[in-house]
Amino acid sequence: GRRVGFHKYTYKPGSSREVVLDLAHRDPLIEWNVEIAGTNSLKGYRRSRSWATDQVVYFYMEFSEPFLMVKMREMKRKVLVQFAEGESLMVKVGISSVSTENAKMNLVAECKEWDFDGLRRGTERAWNGFLGKIEVESENEEHLKTFYTALYHTAIAPNLLSDVNGEFRGMDRKIHKADGYEHYTVFSLWDTYRALHPLMTIIERERTSHFIQSMLAMYRQGGKLPIWELAGNETNCMIGYHSVSVITDAMMKGIGGFDKREALNAMVESSRKD
Repeated sequence: GRRVGFHKYTYKPGSSREVVLDLAHRDPLIEWNVEIAGTNSLKGYRRSRSWATDQVVYFYMEFSEPFLMVKMREMKRKVLVQFAEGESLMVKVGISSVSTENAKMNLVAECKEWDFDGLRRGTERAWNGFLGKIEVESENEEHLKTFYTALYHTAIAPNLLSDVNGEFRGMDRKIHKADGYEHYTVFSLWDTYRALHPLMTIIERERTSHFIQSMLAMYRQGGKLPIWELAGNETNCMIGYHSVSVITDAMMKGIGGFDKREALNAMVESSRKD
């Protein structure tokens, strides 16, 4: 699923099956919470600050078996879950920037079954669909590996932020709804305006329209087009305002789906901002 992670853990026969949910991992926590949501489910959220000053991730996770024990380690900001003896364990994790309810909704919509191999096959088909947008031939297999690895890297970001119902947390930290498009985040524009986005105008024209609609939503919520947006936060990293290049290039190539007058106003207004 696009908003769901599916894990499968394999344990040595006869060993105690445990999973640790570590909410302290990565960047400094502002706020966090975990609750038991059922015999095999946990839900909660973590707010953190680092590059993005207020990064919010809600989650809903479902295990393939009921808990034997759940142990909250509040001081360490970790949760230990234990299960009866066995060899494998599966976990589904839905995430959202809005709420645990939305995280669960994403999980149910995109990953209802416990068919790990089926989901993996579907994921492989999705990646092959993207990588198959450009077909290259070479007798040198290493060259092919290099090319398709690089093409794979072009699909890592921007990331989808809006939930299956269109909701997302915006630049003003309020909840908004993407109307007629999917809202994206992680616009490292000083890195991407030269080559990544021009490539996307060729192989991902619809998604490029969604990128620009996301940028214009950020303009409406924050007063300027994104400089280096991360998780609904403006990091103001690097010089320039490269959204302008991305929007102009797309318009010149006939990509639409957004208000051209608003885009021009946003470009002019953003040129006046610090």
